[in-house]
Amino acid sequence: AIVGLTGTVNINLELIVGFIVFLAAAVFLLIHQNAIFQSDAHDAPTVEDSWFSGLSMAHIRPQLIIALMVWGAALVMGFLIAIPVQMLGRNLSLNAILQRLRVPPAPVRRALGGRSKLTFDNLNQFNVGLGPIDDDPSERMYALTDEPRYWRGRIYDQYTGQAWVNTLEMTAKSLAPTASSSQNEVEEFTLLPLTEKRLKTSNVTHKFHLVEGIFGPLYHAAEPKAVRAPVLAIVQRSDNTIGTGRGMGADYEVDSEVTDPIPSDLRFTGSKYPSEITDRYLNLGASNDVLAQLTREAVGNATNPYDKTQAIRRFVAARCIYTREARAVPRDRDAVEFFLNESREGYCDLYATSLTMLCRYAGIPARVVTGFAPGSPAPSGSAPPIVAGDKRQWYLLRGSDLHAWTEVYFVGYGWVPFDATTDTGGTVSYTHLTLPTKRIV
Repeated sequence: AIVGLTGTVNINLELIVGFIVFLAAAVFLLIHQNAIFQSDAHDAPTVEDSWFSGLSMAHIRPQLIIALMVWGAALVMGFLIAIPVQMLGRNLSLNAILQRLRVPPAPVRRALGGRSKLTFDNLNQFNVGLGPIDDDPSERMYALTDEPRYWRGRIYDQYTGQAWVNTLEMTAKSLAPTASSSQNEVEEFTLLPLTEKRLKTSNVTHKFHLVEGIFGPLYHAAEPKAVRAPVLAIVQRSDNTIGTGRGMGADYEVDSEVTDPIPSDLRFTGSKYPSEITDRYLNLGASNDVLAQLTREAVGNATNPYDKTQAIRRFVAARCIYTREARAVPRDRDAVEFFLNESREGYCDLYATSLTMLCRYAGIPARVVTGFAPGSPAPSGSAPPIVAGDKRQWYLLRGSDLHAWTEVYFVGYGWVPFDATTDTGGTVSYTHLTLPTKRIV
């Protein structure tokens, strides 16, 4: 019994205390029984005598010493075999066996009644169409902003059929502070500028107050120009996303250069895209007859990139239902095909993937972005105080505001967000996702 308890390295305190009491009682009974057997028959206790009247320490001491030695040896043996027993258990576990059979764990969890977890901040990959998703109302952070915005975290450029991959993950530069404040230990970092000039831009500053957890990316409005945070270095990637490399668990500020075009601006941008954009964000050399047909159906008579994008966005929104209870995309199916032609129900990951891929088949550079939706105005008294005269407002961002959307490239304006979930039918209300996209509709 001792070997079994120590071999599993069980740290349940109540179980350990109860087991020790059991062992103590068992040792006492064994000693008592053996001592009685070894007593002289003439000295055996009668009914009138005490149970211990015929026993002496000479009888009890050897039994007690032997019991303690066995107990100690069992404890030592238990701890000696704990590591190999645990290693053997891991090698014989169901998860290890499934990995050897190359059976992916996500479908197994769904088959056993579990719910998949959609991961929005993975640097390398964004899996889509995983099946039912749990709501997460927990408070994550507050954003002090001039207006509701999409808070960009990660960018993905390559579609595999069931996931998005970030091929730019390794193209990052570590930046040292350009200024510092000894008063609050905040360092300022000036980011490398964009290579192209954008039209109709303005500079804004947003502050982020973290409530729970440590974030991998530094969330921001596009495009970031400077960061103020209590860290020694930050990382800037070639897609202009930023982070610390070790996660961020403290408040920070970001200066951003945002663009604010109107529909007429975007309708006349043309399609002479830079080669570095077309090479990475179009389906050059890729072919899918089903997606090509869906694109022709969605675009209709639209002629310019903006009207085509809006036509595709409306097509996806009208065709599908937004829900957290959607079934998973089968392993052998393309996620966009399955979503638009068969299930017609899904979460933001499938909406963003479909809008992005149909834009690419229409010859429009597009990519999937994950981060936070704008959130909702913070309840009075819940957020940090605002300096007098500051007209910005705190917005509360919850776990349920983690989101995926599409960014479309327009010549002269850069990347503009479009979200097919803003006016789709469904069981989940996303009324807080109105301003950033609908301002340019």
